[in-house]
Amino acid sequence: MQSSRVIAIDPSLRNWGMALFDSGKLVDLILVETKNRRKMPKSWSDLYAAREIYEAFSEVCFRFSPDYVVAEIPYGAQSSRGAIAMGVAIGVISTYPEYSELVKVTPREVKLALTGNANATKQEMIDAAYGLYPEGPWRKHKLKGEMVLTQGSNQHMADAVGAYIAGLNYDS
Repeated sequence: MQSSRVIAIDPSLRNWGMALFDSGKLVDLILVETKNRRKMPKSWSDLYAAREIYEAFSEVCFRFSPDYVVAEIPYGAQSSRGAIAMGVAIGVISTYPEYSELVKVTPREVKLALTGNANATKQEMIDAAYGLYPEGPWRKHKLKGEMVLTQGSNQHMADAVGAYIAGLNYDS
């Protein structure tokens, strides 16, 4: 898989992270941020979010033509909202292109692959991903006159990088 075109994804209903790799080189980081439409029923808002994610994922797949899609597959939910988000994620993941092979990884595998720690924090994941690929288009903001990584925005893209690294262990 290292010499292939790969889209690695960290799925979520509100923040869908994607990392694009070509022959092991990070080509792009993408974050699809969906809106929470508060003035309509939650189910309608979820429907619009699912559509936004599907369209963005489909466009990236079409434009990039991956050989593999590596997806962190969510499992278990602590609430009905979590179950809805998981259902949307699994539904969109199921639309990966026919010409690509789907590589499934667990959240635990992602953390272990990127940091060596199955209980890594969000910040540890961001720091590890940035340490491996500092040239990527990471989101930054100014803090006390210094440019620093933005945690919330980078979290899902860092997890997508971790999914890619976990996917490298995949035996096709």
